[in-house]
Amino acid sequence: MSFGEQFYLTTRNPWRRFTRNLRLLAYIGFLLWTWFTVGGRVRNACKKAAGDGKPFEVDALAGGELLGKHQD
Repeated sequence: MSFGEQFYLTTRNPWRRFTRNLRLLAYIGFLLWTWFTVGGRVRNACKKAAGDGKPFEVDALAGGELLGKHQD
């Protein structure tokens, strides 16, 4: 579903605008939380790779390390 389909209103009902604004606030909060948590994990992994003298591999993070899932 696109952003416009989720948040664009065709009616002028105040209650619908209020609920839309709450959903939009929750959506923006989720994006900020994701940006800070996942971005922090990427930055930490990049710093660790630089400290070890190894290249930073984004593909290794997609395997679960980025999301907190450890591979055995």
